[in-house]
Formats: sequence, C-alpha cells, structure tokens
Amino acid sequence: MAANQGSRGGLITSVVILSIASVVAVIFAFWYAAEKRKADQDLADLRKRYTDVIADASLNGAEVTELKALRATADSGFTAQTKLWDVALGQRNQLIKLVTGADAGPDNSAATAAKKATSGLEAAVETVKPATITSDNLVGAVSTLAGKVKEQATAIADRDSKLDEANKRAEDTIKSNAAELATLSKKITDISAEFDQKSKQLDEDRARQTGIVDTIQKDREAEKQAQLETLAKRDVEIAKRDAQVKQLQDQLNKTQARFDRIRVGVTDTMIRHPDGVISGFGAKDILFIDLGSGKHMVPGMTFEVYDKYRGMPKMDNPDAPEQPSGKASIEVLRVLEVGSECRVTRRTPGQEIVQGDPIVNVVYDPSVQYGIVVYGKFDLDRNGVATENDAAVVRRMVTQWGGRLVDAKDKAGKIRLGVDTDFVVIGAEPVVPVFSQEEMTDPINVQKQQAAKAELADYEEVIQQARELHIPFLNQNRFLAFTGQQLAAGR
Repeated sequence: MAANQGSRGGLITSVVILSIASVVAVIFAFWYAAEKRKADQDLADLRKRYTDVIADASLNGAEVTELKALRATADSGFTAQTKLWDVALGQRNQLIKLVTGADAGPDNSAATAAKKATSGLEAAVETVKPATITSDNLVGAVSTLAGKVKEQATAIADRDSKLDEANKRAEDTIKSNAAELATLSKKITDISAEFDQKSKQLDEDRARQTGIVDTIQKDREAEKQAQLETLAKRDVEIAKRDAQVKQLQDQLNKTQARFDRIRVGVTDTMIRHPDGVISGFGAKDILFIDLGSGKHMVPGMTFEVYDKYRGMPKMDNPDAPEQPSGKASIEVLRVLEVGSECRVTRRTPGQEIVQGDPIVNVVYDPSVQYGIVVYGKFDLDRNGVATENDAAVVRRMVTQWGGRLVDAKDKAGKIRLGVDTDFVVIGAEPVVPVFSQEEMTDPINVQKQQAAKAELADYEEVIQQARELHIPFLNQNRFLAFTGQQLAAGR
C-alpha cells in the first residue's frame, strides 16, 4: 500500500514538474520574443504585431484550437475575450490551487506547490488515520485519503482509475505543451529571421538615404556656388549701372542747367525782361505801349503794368495763393505799326502809371513761343466750384496770347512733363469730401471719395514733377495776375 502511495506521489510530482516546466518554457518564449522586439526601435510596427504572440490570428494550430475550446466552455471560468495566454496561465493557477489550496503568487509558485504536495503526501503516509475527507486542497485531501485507505479499500480501484485518467491527461497536457513549445520556438525562429531581414533592409535604407543626403548636399553646394557667382556678376552689373546712372545724372544736371539759362527759373524774376513798356498816353484810361504789329500783337491781349523803379516781382514761393499785383492791368484795343493802343482795365489805388513802366504777359514773348501745360480745373468766377469749362478758357487765353499748348499725357492718361514744357498752369487743388460713418455706407459716397483722392494724388504728382524738372508752375491767381487778367476772376 505504501508503494502505491509512493507511486502516486511520484506521478503527481512529475505532473506538477512537467506543468511547471511547460509554463516556464512558455514564459521563456514570451520573454525572448519581447527582448527581440526591443532590439531596434525602427521595427516598432513589427514589435507591436507580436506583443501578444498567442493572440495573433495567424496562430491556428491544434493547441490554440484546444485553448479556444476551453475558453468557450461555460464552466471554464473564462470569457470569449480572454487571451489564450491568460487561459494557459489560468490552467496553471488552477493546478497550483488544486495542489496547495491557495492562489498562485510569488510565495506560492509551481515549485512550492510540488514541494507541498510531496511533503503532504509523506506526512499522510506517516499519519494515516480514519477520517472523512473535508479538505478543499490537494495536500489536505491526500492526507485525509491516506487515513481513509484502511477503511475504504473498495475505493482504491476507483482512485486508481481516476489516477490513470489524471495520468493520461497529464501526458496529453505534456504532449500539448511540448507541441505548443515547438510551435512557439518556430515562431521565435521566424521572428528572428524576419528581424534579421528587416535589420538588413533598414541598414540598406540608411545607406541609401545617406547617399541621397550626400547628393543633395553636393547639389546644394553647387547651387550655392552658382548663386554666389550670379550675385558677383550682378554686383558687377550694378556697379556698371550705377556708373551709367551717375553719368546720366551728370548729363541731366548739365542739360537742366542749360535749360535754366534759356527759360524762366522757378525762384528767379518772373520773366527775365519785360515784354514792353508804356510809351505814351491818350485820352482818359487810354495809353500806348511799344509793341506793334511786328511783335505779333493782337487786339484783346492783356498785360500787367509794374513800377519801373521797383522792377519785376520774384517767384520766391511759386505755389503761394497771393496775387503779385502790379500798378494796373491793360487790354490792347488797336494794333499799330510801331505800337499798340490800350485801355486801362484795372488800377491799383495810390499808384500812378508813368512812361517807361514795364508790362508783362507771362504767356506772350515776341521772340519765343512758350510750351505750356494747363492742368486741372479752374474757378475763374470764384464761386467755389472748379470746372473743366474754366480750364478751357485758360487754354484759349494761352493760344490767343501766342503760347503753345503741350499735351503731356501718356497712354494711360497720366501727365508726364518733359523738356518741351516751359510753364505749368495748374488749377485748383482737388478737395476730398469728408463723409460721416453712416454716409460712407452709401457706395456712391465711397466712389466720390476714392475718385477725389486719386485726383488729388495726380495733382500733387504734377507739382512734384515740375519741381524735380525745375519747370515753373503758376496757380490760377498768379497766372491771371501775370497776364493782366485779374478782373477776369470773379466775372
């Protein structure tokens, strides 16, 4: 009887040891796979795929099928979502608890369970005594069973049969675990081979990328060198152009100086010489000037009379609004051979016209036909509204008095002053209307304001061009004053 008990104890011990060996082998396989996955971070996707080797859908062997079947059993204690690895661990824990009566843990491993089973069986052999089996663990059950052997001999056959079945299941479990271990070993081998292949491919990719980077760097260096050469050439070209610009500027300055000598300056006396002088007097408000038919005189021409002792006024501020009035304004009534008969249209109180007083019409010159640009709108009647009709009147005055109108507009309609312009007669400065925030919601008011701003910008551009080109410009007041037409303003 003791021999049978020893045989059973050895068999159970073998079963436990084999189970523990199987679990250890499985754990080792997982550990090895995990270590392999940590080998290279560049294979993160491969590592992710095999984090849970047992759960991989490609593992469809008989062992996995058996674990799945166990998991699907209603009384197995597992759910359909339980990982197969957890099922295998559950089996191991069940065996440990069956042997020791306690849950598996750091202090109750498979080896501990085997030792407890052996010591329990040995103690049971020594302390056999009749008892009823009430223990819920393997050690207690075996110890109690040893006491019951003497009283229940008839149960030995049944126990032997159960032991044979347990032995068979243990052998099946060993075979299953061995097959599973072989499958895992093969998977590990495959993973290792795939890892080696991926590592080799990664090395090749790195080498290829390194070559590409080297090529790009060389191309960039070449491109940089080409750009430096291009910049150097451009610097040379810019230096040449700067020299050309300086040369052209010097030529422009010389040309401008020559023009300044032959046309009226901006801040010089309004005209270098008077057009004529008062040569005699007739009846009341009738006088004579020394300009006759040989000087291209026509009836209706007007002049401003200045004092012969004070001389001509200067254009210290050519765009000032004040009028540099003379002693009087006169109008030609009749052109004679050596002179012209005129009437006085305006007198300055307290100043007497005397023989020899100079007369001036800025447009008229007996020997030169001035090129004049008339720009903008004029307000000859002083009603506060500048119109294009008054601008037409100014143009007619220019042509009537011997001047030449210059069309300085380019293809876009913008004024571009040139060397053929001697004077610019400029109209009233455009006024930009101011609207309230509510009025600016009207698109018509927005359009009016934008149009006025554009007109003012063009007006200022013409004045700026005249200043840059040293071309004198006269506002409406000065033009009327220097042509003897001050009475025309406000009529």
